[in-house]
Amino acid sequence: MPQFDPSVFPAQIFWLAVVFGLFWLIMARMGLPRVEQIYKDREQRIGDDLDAAERMNNEAKAIRDAYQATLAKARDDAAATTGKAREAATRRLAEAQAEVDAKLDKRQREAEADIARARNEALDEMHAISVDVAKELLAQFSVTGNTNKLKASVKRELAGVRAEEAQ
Repeated sequence: MPQFDPSVFPAQIFWLAVVFGLFWLIMARMGLPRVEQIYKDREQRIGDDLDAAERMNNEAKAIRDAYQATLAKARDDAAATTGKAREAATRRLAEAQAEVDAKLDKRQREAEADIARARNEALDEMHAISVDVAKELLAQFSVTGNTNKLKASVKRELAGVRAEEAQ
C-alpha cells in the first residue's frame, strides 16, 4: 500500500494541509456564517415567540379578569332580580292574603249576623210560645191572670237568658 510508504509522507502531509486549509477557508467564509446566521435567527425567533407567548398570556389574564368581573356582575344582577321578584311575590301574596282575610271576615260577620238574627227570631218565637204555654197552664188550673203581667214576666225571663248568652 502506497499510503504507508514513508517516502511519500511529505507529499501527503503537504496535500493534507492544502486541502484542510481550503476546507477551512470555505467553511470559515461560507458555511460558518450561514450556521451562525441560522443560530441568531433561531435565537431571535425563540425570543420573539417567548415575548408573544408572554403577551398572549397577559392578554388571556386580562380577558379572564374581564370575564370574572362580568360573571360577578351577572351574578349580582341575577341576585338583585331574584330579590325583586321575591319581594314582588311576597307583596302579591300579602295582598292576596289580605283580600282573602277581608272576604273571610265579611263572611264571618254575615254568618254572625245570621246567627244573631236566627237567635233573636228563636227567642221571639220562644217568647210567644212561652206566653201561650203559660196561658194554657193557667187555663188548666182555672187561674185567671193578667195577660200583660204574664207577658212581662216571660219577657223578663227571656231577657235574663239573652244576657247570660251574651256573656
